[in-house]
Amino acid sequence: MREATAGHSSAAAPPSAAESAPDDVLAEILLRFPPHPSFLSRASLVCKRWRRLARDPGFLRRLRAFHRTPTVLGFFHNSPDLPRFVPAEGPPGRIAAEAASLRRDGDDGMWWFVDCRHGRALLRSRDWAELLVWDPMTGERRCITVPNQMQVGAFDRNAAVVSAASGGGDQDCHSSPFHVVVVFTTGHGRVFSCVYSSRIDAWGDLISTPVTSPCELYEEPPVLVGEALYWLLDGSRILEFEFGNQYLALIEHPVENHAIRKWNIHLVRMEDDVLGLAFVKDFGLYLWAREVVDDGASKWIPRRSVDNVLPPAMTMEGNRSCVMPIWICGFAQDGNVVFIRTAAGVFMVWLDTLKFKKVSDSLFMKTVYSYASFYVPKDLTMADVTGGHSSPPAAAAAETLPDDVLAEILLRLPPHPSFLSSASLVSKRWFRHTHNPSFLRRFREFHRTAPVLGFFLNSSHGALFFPTEAPPGRIADQVASLRRNSGDGTVGMWWLVGCRHGRVLLRSSDWADLLVWDPMTEELVCFPAPIQMLEADADRDAAVFCAASGGDGDEDRRSGAFNVAVVFVSGDHVFGCVFSSAIGAWGDVISTPVTLPLLMIYDEPAALAGEALYWIVNGSSLLEFNFGSQSLALITRPSDMSATHRWNVRPVSLEDDLLGLAFFNDFCLHLWVREVADDGAPNWVPCKSFEMDKILSLPVALPVATEDSRRSMVPAWICGFSGDGNVVFIGTPAGIFLVELDTLKFKKVSDDTVLIKTIHPYESFYYVPNEKGGKQETAVVGDQVAEAGGKDINNSKELDCPRGQT
Repeated sequence: MREATAGHSSAAAPPSAAESAPDDVLAEILLRFPPHPSFLSRASLVCKRWRRLARDPGFLRRLRAFHRTPTVLGFFHNSPDLPRFVPAEGPPGRIAAEAASLRRDGDDGMWWFVDCRHGRALLRSRDWAELLVWDPMTGERRCITVPNQMQVGAFDRNAAVVSAASGGGDQDCHSSPFHVVVVFTTGHGRVFSCVYSSRIDAWGDLISTPVTSPCELYEEPPVLVGEALYWLLDGSRILEFEFGNQYLALIEHPVENHAIRKWNIHLVRMEDDVLGLAFVKDFGLYLWAREVVDDGASKWIPRRSVDNVLPPAMTMEGNRSCVMPIWICGFAQDGNVVFIRTAAGVFMVWLDTLKFKKVSDSLFMKTVYSYASFYVPKDLTMADVTGGHSSPPAAAAAETLPDDVLAEILLRLPPHPSFLSSASLVSKRWFRHTHNPSFLRRFREFHRTAPVLGFFLNSSHGALFFPTEAPPGRIADQVASLRRNSGDGTVGMWWLVGCRHGRVLLRSSDWADLLVWDPMTEELVCFPAPIQMLEADADRDAAVFCAASGGDGDEDRRSGAFNVAVVFVSGDHVFGCVFSSAIGAWGDVISTPVTLPLLMIYDEPAALAGEALYWIVNGSSLLEFNFGSQSLALITRPSDMSATHRWNVRPVSLEDDLLGLAFFNDFCLHLWVREVADDGAPNWVPCKSFEMDKILSLPVALPVATEDSRRSMVPAWICGFSGDGNVVFIGTPAGIFLVELDTLKFKKVSDDTVLIKTIHPYESFYYVPNEKGGKQETAVVGDQVAEAGGKDINNSKELDCPRGQT
């Protein structure tokens, strides 16, 4: 498929498939790789361009912000005679090899793990005389000497490593300075702490706090919550160290009444960045949170419990039939992953999904130190950081992703068709995925709302198309080539009536013929208007919509039938009729009397809400055509709606498939919704207001007039709405602005200062033509239903619509 708006062609294969995607598209693809470093590591081997993008600091910042939480790659431990690093998946690789090589000069030559955080690991010598900060991803090491005053007389000790940049955040913690916090107890009834800063390569002042009784400092790693570190002490106490104010405090925890063994209690950071406490009892995992209650005091509150954190079969010991105890070995930094030791080994459990996997058969790991990190490029080619797999050849590197992973990545590309179109050119395998009907259904379900690709408008030269992104391309070329054979030897133009569900409705100048065109597939269906409408002596309008469930659902609307509804006025009645492409014929003409002396249907596009279409008419009313019940009715607009020009009133489809009414007054866009009240009657209710002069900075961005040395505002008006009502196009003398109402982001999409009253936004997902790879045939519906006729729109511009009886 050719790109929807930029006119790229897929007829010729690109010089290199991996090089075909533009930088922004490729960056979006790489951004949606799973956050495990091995994926970007392999992607960086595809070619020099992929390597450059994968190593770009700006891209890596976006990657961390996008995924937010780094992947747990595995854990370290201090158990003897076992590999010091256990990967979460795959065989031991580079991190395990480097961990095994960590040796120090001394009696035992061993480094002992103390903590892992923000991509770094903290280790100590046996006597705590030295500390080692090691970055497993970059290989960087720094050895730190512990001052004598922190060694002499110290009983229990523990420590933590923390990024110095705002507690870690989403910046590159690997390249930022770090802090090491050491806490220790003495026999004099005090707990001490001291902080080392890598930025100045020095220790800070020693601080302390008294304890009422001798305390034991547990060896489990601390948890970081906000700007404070927390360690477990005996006697149901927690030691708090706050960075900002440099103070120590003791906190009580509530688990003493549960008779829990000390190794089955762990501190954890909860999802809303509050301090949590996790403990295991009777094979269940319990989570408590320390929250601020109404009186301002902090209180421990039960937050969650999991009755059987692992199936009973997973806790069995070998050939023994009895169930063995389970206990907590460690937590990931974000608190979502817990490591559980059983008589069968160590299991990794994801608390959000309760999925689990066995990661070790060892029965001797009391405490584990979870290690998580994003991708960090190295100067040399980076091997798979945990799995030790040999790197694939560059030509095949793009093919190393499993099918389900690749599908998940493609699923999360931005919904604009150009992204999937460009991704389909990367390789045959990617092409197959992007053309898979099941994947495309999932893609539409995932994104729900088709993106606005641009808008159509009528000009003196016929219909024109303006893309919201990129220069005018294939769609603009196609609409400019649409011409109609008038039957008398002259060639006429087609005029835009409306767009919906990926199709465009056009009409001849005399309304004798209607044309439904799909710009993505280039399918054309031409058919005559109903004779009754041609004989009408007043206004008329029309709308196209998908025939499947009123246009809702995730089905492929293009492969299904469509309907066209027309409304027109004749005498003191308003009429409606629906054309069905499924049968190639018009239905019955229905009508309803009107009391207005002269009903006028404005030519703004209709809004679809439920199974009804709505048009603005004069006399402060809306015309409703319910095609489900085949009925017509006039609906009164809100009585207290501010007076405004008719250009500045539009019906709009709002969320929950409700009818809305938008009007522009005093540079403020107002949205009203028609809801059913308690008494069962529908009422208009104000919904939202948007001050467009502030959003668009209109007094600055637009030309202004001066009067009596006072600045006066210039006019602005509603040009059109997207099908879901979230995107509005605002016309001004300076051009047309697109505004997303959910985010209030805006962009200028046209510099044309010519007065443009009405536009027709066009929305569509990526679409694959028929399986044969060609375009859909042009169909002309007349005396013979769906008779193949017409000609290739790119070669012949003229279309004949035979006159048929209705």
